Amino acid sequence: MYYSSLDLFAAQRSVAIRQAGRIMRPQRTHLRAVKRKLSICLDPGHGGADSGATYGMTEEKTKVLQFALASRYRLTREDSCNVSMTRETDWKPTFTARADTARQSGASLAISIHINASNSKKANGLWLFHKHGCEESRMLCALASEFIPSQWRNDFRVFDAHDNPLVSGDDWLSRPEHVLRLYPCQAILVEWGFITNQLDYGYLCSPRAHTDFVDFVSSIVRAHAVQGAT
Repeated sequence: MYYSSLDLFAAQRSVAIRQAGRIMRPQRTHLRAVKRKLSICLDPGHGGADSGATYGMTEEKTKVLQFALASRYRLTREDSCNVSMTRETDWKPTFTARADTARQSGASLAISIHINASNSKKANGLWLFHKHGCEESRMLCALASEFIPSQWRNDFRVFDAHDNPLVSGDDWLSRPEHVLRLYPCQAILVEWGFITNQLDYGYLCSPRAHTDFVDFVSSIVRAHAVQGAT
């Protein structure tokens, strides 16, 4: 469910910022200060016969793969991270295979990448899910409010992976949030806007969406690095 109040979320975000240090658009110096080279797993959702959310000719599986490939380039070339990916082409790994990729690469953070959809055309914004029972993942999601694109400043939500408001009952087991519990490391799931919302859809089809996503992931990884250094 949504946070019960804005005050609660603000308090959680404040704690996260105090613990990791206030790092609006963190600089590369933060990663240089970390002695070990970070290993990150990027997990673009869906793939193969599973297109994910679709609108018009746009398919979630294609967009999230583009986001992931662009993010890998930034993280490896500029942020000096080791980056593994659960898929690099149009096929669908199982949830277990996705988790195995993170495990075999020794990733300390897994980022599952998705685009949202809803029967309501009004639903919009950036949603983040954190691994159930993982305090570090929850705090990282709270800290992420510092890095979201300007158009979603008032449309940003954080959920426990067990609390997706679009899913009820046992349907949760068939949703992407299910993979978060399988990751052997800190993990978050990003729903980068709603493909079914007119404004979000226009944004998702623009070059800016790719640039903003790469910046967002890079900032999340820097925050994760600072978490591990404190």
